[in-house]
Amino acid sequence: MTIPAGKKLVLRIPVVQTLDNCRNGFDYVSVANSVTARPAAESAAVFDMGYMRIYGAITCNDVSSITEVSASSHAFGDALSFSSKITNSSVQVDELAFSQVLPKRAVLSPEQMVRAGLISDPAEAFRFSCFVGSGANAGRQPVSCPADLRYDPEKHAIKGTHREPITGGKWFEVVTETFAGFVAAPSASFEIKTVLGEVPGDTNTSLNNSSKTFELTNTTAPMDAIHTEGAPFLGPGVIRVFQPATCC
Repeated sequence: MTIPAGKKLVLRIPVVQTLDNCRNGFDYVSVANSVTARPAAESAAVFDMGYMRIYGAITCNDVSSITEVSASSHAFGDALSFSSKITNSSVQVDELAFSQVLPKRAVLSPEQMVRAGLISDPAEAFRFSCFVGSGANAGRQPVSCPADLRYDPEKHAIKGTHREPITGGKWFEVVTETFAGFVAAPSASFEIKTVLGEVPGDTNTSLNNSSKTFELTNTTAPMDAIHTEGAPFLGPGVIRVFQPATCC
């Protein structure tokens, strides 16, 4: 390699440091770097060996989530409440994206809720409340929910980004209130999941995502119908229903 006079060669060497655990929230790192340059055989240039040791610390955190559902069993139209509590056990998390992934049919979309007669306005489908605290439930305080907290129809999930620091030993919780959907069978189990986005410096991702199972039961209701052949506006084999029924 030729280095013209007055120019310099800069070598950038990435250093990867793997942390076994978060310990006290940081891990010291010490990197020694030495460079020896040799002139070409025909060159009379003289080179000195460069040596430098870099000291620093790598901060870390450890987040986890817990998902809860208001009750273990629900029927169609019941009030359904579920929560995601996100805890950081070390140092600080400055920004955290999260999702509450909803089971289809067991939790309806806003449009389905309107058709089912549960709500009249799609904006009423989901209601949110948020809290912060420390420990088990100590100092549970209401806070403003993230500005981007919303229902994502493509993912059938509640998505948002918490942009306030979560320091070690503290947590953030989002509670979502809606209505239970329906199931074709007499009963079935469904799962609501909390999924966290990537957290820089997270040393243990095994507890980042969580879930909670609940049961949805179905009830049958009698429906009167009259089968009329050849009646005005009705063709053969058409059933006229006198008790209105709603279907999603």
